[in-house]
Amino acid sequence: MSFQISGFVQFFQDLFETAPPQPLPVPQRDASAEEIETFVKSLKLPADLRNRLLDADLALFARFFRARGIDQTDGGECTRFAKEFLDFLLSGSPEILQSRNSQGMTPLMCAIKDEDSNFISNLSFYGFPIDGESLAFAIRNNASDGFIQHLFRQVRYPDGDLNSMGQLFDSICLLAQRSRPLAVACLHLSSVMKNSLVHGAVRCGHAAVVPILKDAGFGVNRQDIWSFQNAPLMIAMQVDHPSREVVEALLVAGAWPGELSSGESPLNIAHIRGRRDIAKLLIFYGAPSTPEIENWLGKHGSPNELL
Repeated sequence: MSFQISGFVQFFQDLFETAPPQPLPVPQRDASAEEIETFVKSLKLPADLRNRLLDADLALFARFFRARGIDQTDGGECTRFAKEFLDFLLSGSPEILQSRNSQGMTPLMCAIKDEDSNFISNLSFYGFPIDGESLAFAIRNNASDGFIQHLFRQVRYPDGDLNSMGQLFDSICLLAQRSRPLAVACLHLSSVMKNSLVHGAVRCGHAAVVPILKDAGFGVNRQDIWSFQNAPLMIAMQVDHPSREVVEALLVAGAWPGELSSGESPLNIAHIRGRRDIAKLLIFYGAPSTPEIENWLGKHGSPNELL
């Protein structure tokens, strides 16, 4: 069975227009399994293709078919669509869900607008999880609390994908503006590795989400589960371009600024990297200094002068 991505992109562009060209006698989204099965059996399809559809996700197929605007009497078009749908289930090609209709909405956005939980769960099952853009779309469009929680349960991000983690944190901060308790609850719903959330925020340079993570119970002094050594504050000092905002957010949240069991300390790293602004901040929050560091800072004012 061949799969033409360009043709399928056009299919999705047609698929999610807000108004199908004509009403079709097909099941509603909440139709029973028996109704959908009857609908599929009524289509003018080859027996082998019809049988394969009956083994597929018929609820998903019914919604796609209705939105596509196909006349049931057009057996050839029904057959082509059924083949496209089966290819969709088998391909796992993310490009499919990046297509947009004339309103600039992706298929996920259209499903979110309808708060179609089953559709989104099915897409996630077939390898198309919720992304940060879709989460933000739901929040900005005032989706219900229950539906937003359902979306967060579908979040799947590969470990180390900082761009996707950053999108998740953007969504959490946006949601916190609406309801901080809801944002805290949603942090516990996603399957993102919980012990690495604070470390992920630090690596993303996402200072704004740190206090929300603290409210959700994620420790700011927890060691990185991958290295079993570095606490978030140490990671904040080891990234390519240490962020004063991230360091301050961690310190305000209660991060320990002193020496670790390994003998290293954030202050020593700040000294080595020439970050006097961060060194003064660390000392202000209780990091033990040394004569060498005091002499280094002495020419540039006391720690309090920067704060």
